[in-house]
Amino acid sequence: MKACIKEYSKPVVRKNPLSLNQIELVKSNSGNSHNDKLFLALLGIGFGGLHQLGELTVPDSEFLLDAKKIILRSSLQFSSCKKFIQYHLPYSKCDSTFIGAPIIIQSFENTSACPVLLLKSYLCSRDTLFMAASELFITSSGCSPSRKWFLSRFHQHFNKSFLGHSL
Repeated sequence: MKACIKEYSKPVVRKNPLSLNQIELVKSNSGNSHNDKLFLALLGIGFGGLHQLGELTVPDSEFLLDAKKIILRSSLQFSSCKKFIQYHLPYSKCDSTFIGAPIIIQSFENTSACPVLLLKSYLCSRDTLFMAASELFITSSGCSPSRKWFLSRFHQHFNKSFLGHSL
């Protein structure tokens, strides 16, 4: 009983969640470079798809990198009505069968923070620069975005009360 009292006597401390308004603000303050578009796409997809940061980025350590966990460009599909996108998430912490899962993200109307629009903007740049690359998300240097890469950009816009799990 003492262990329970000790464990649960402190309130849970969580990072703040993001809002659509905050993503719109980031978009309005961002540039037009490939990496800016990639960051916005990751932010929008993470928010719209309820992703964990580790599902969209690669680990900072090459030792932990597993190419089977990277989302492929070939798995991305746009609906014919342009109302949603779908792609295959090859790995998730909650995937006990290790077969991955289809992710469907609906378009958000009347907002510049729509994940479908942010991804389309990024894809125009990505397909121009890296048509032959298999990864869906790729930086201007030709590498998959790392956790550190994302968080360094994330903290240019948000204070420490937000973190990658705020997506």
